[in-house]
Amino acid sequence: TGPLITAVATASSCTANTGTITATGTGGTASLAYSIDGVNYQASNVFNNISAGNHTVNVKDGAGCGKSTPITINEKAAGTLFLAARSVIQTNCAVTGCHSGPTPTGGINFSVDCNIVLNKDRVKARAIDGNPSFMPPTGALPQTDRDKITAWINAGGRFTD
Repeated sequence: TGPLITAVATASSCTANTGTITATGTGGTASLAYSIDGVNYQASNVFNNISAGNHTVNVKDGAGCGKSTPITINEKAAGTLFLAARSVIQTNCAVTGCHSGPTPTGGINFSVDCNIVLNKDRVKARAIDGNPSFMPPTGALPQTDRDKITAWINAGGRFTD
C-alpha cells in the first residue's frame, strides 16, 4: 500500500524562488525518499528554492511503493508601501508607454511587479535623485509621490514591504 504523505508549503516571493516544501511520509517499508518531480528522489523531506505555483510531492518507500499529493506555493501578499510606490511608478512610467508593452524603455516593463522590485535602485536614481536626469521625462515627480517611493525603498524595497 505504500507510505502516506502530507506536505506543507511556505510562500515564495516576487524576487526569487524562495518557496519551501516540507513533506512528511509515514508507513510503508523503511527508507522513505522524497521528490517534487517524480524523478529525482532524495532522503531529505525538505525542498528549498521552489517557485510559486502548483507542484506534486512524491514519496516512495524502500519497496518502491509510492504516493503523491498536489501542493501549491502561493506568492506572498504585496506590502502597503510597495503598493503605494507601484501605483506612482505605474501611473508615471508604465501607463505612459515608456516602461510597458513589447519594447519597454531599457527593456524594463514596470507593469510587472517583480520588475519594479528588481529595479528599485534604478527607480531611486531616476525618480528620486534625478540621476542622470529626472524621470518621468515630464520632470520630477511631486514630493508626495517621491515620498511614497522613498518610504518603500527605505523599508527594504521588497514586494512585501
